[in-house]
Amino acid sequence: MNYGNQYVRDGVSYTCRITPLGKLPTLAIAFGIGMTGMYIAIFLSLPVWAIMLGMLGSMYGIMFLLTKEAEFVLGKNEISRLFNGEVKRFNTDQEKTYLFSQIGSYQSGSDRGRYRGEFQYLRIYFVTGEQWELTDMYGERKAAYDAFLRAFLDKVEGHNRRIQTPQTDIAAMPEAAVSPPGQKASSRQEWAIERRKTFYEKPIAKVMTLLLTVFVGALMYFLLRNPKYIQPTHYFKFVVVLLPGIGYLWYRVFGEKRND
Repeated sequence: MNYGNQYVRDGVSYTCRITPLGKLPTLAIAFGIGMTGMYIAIFLSLPVWAIMLGMLGSMYGIMFLLTKEAEFVLGKNEISRLFNGEVKRFNTDQEKTYLFSQIGSYQSGSDRGRYRGEFQYLRIYFVTGEQWELTDMYGERKAAYDAFLRAFLDKVEGHNRRIQTPQTDIAAMPEAAVSPPGQKASSRQEWAIERRKTFYEKPIAKVMTLLLTVFVGALMYFLLRNPKYIQPTHYFKFVVVLLPGIGYLWYRVFGEKRND
């Protein structure tokens, strides 16, 4: 398998690990199996460390099995997702192609993972209801991801510019030009591909940031005025969890400059 930015089928490609079933179903399956293993270990009266190790190990193992290396390829007028001959799991399609006219919107931004730091992501929403997500793998493939993202945005801009041209007459186009092979087009009318706002760009993010800041400030004031309620773990939570978290929210919501 070739990684990174390359030309495949006259287009740019990018490879990363994805969860074909979706994040929530994958987490639900892993959590359910992990908890089942934990209950079995408790029933067998195993040591606590063995119970926790077995539960976490089984959860991570299941999540690994439910993720796959996917290659995303940008063609002239279409985008494809390939699994490069890997064994099918849960009947996921080996290959799927959509025209850019079947993309309804996209979302591009960055977020902070719980354990591994910040990552970039691109979510593509199709008119069929399907959603694809690509990430830079926590910076491991940042250069290739950035190249793919730039190529994708160029394609979106070209598509939007083309359909805004008065000479464009999609109704006169043949069916084969509207729908890729093996897929039925949901509509013969084309529309502009919109960029969805990320969470940090929405008004609700500002409201939540202000409310959390007030709450944390009030909690700190209460504990300082009532030292008897302060436990050693409180210092750790404030210094390592709450204050950096509030600072990150303020930076993303109010301080970060956006170019798009």
